[in-house]
Amino acid sequence: MEGVASTPVENSAVVTVAGATAAEAAHFALWLRSGLAPRPDLIRFSGERALDSGDDSEWLIPAGGGFEEVRAAVAEHVGALDGE
Repeated sequence: MEGVASTPVENSAVVTVAGATAAEAAHFALWLRSGLAPRPDLIRFSGERALDSGDDSEWLIPAGGGFEEVRAAVAEHVGALDGE
């Protein structure tokens, strides 16, 4: 995976992770939620296909739960993009 971190707006940060599977993204989100984010309910994500198609909506990473819950949230987002 590759990534870039930036702060485009005051009191906000964006971490872009490229080339990640849903499972890899879930592991990263769990690490971020448990180690760095002071309020886990603020962690949101989107996908490359969504952004490429002009969809700038954000999905919330679950504030609790483990790997499977977070992976399911990411997979649900990908499924929505695929029309599932």
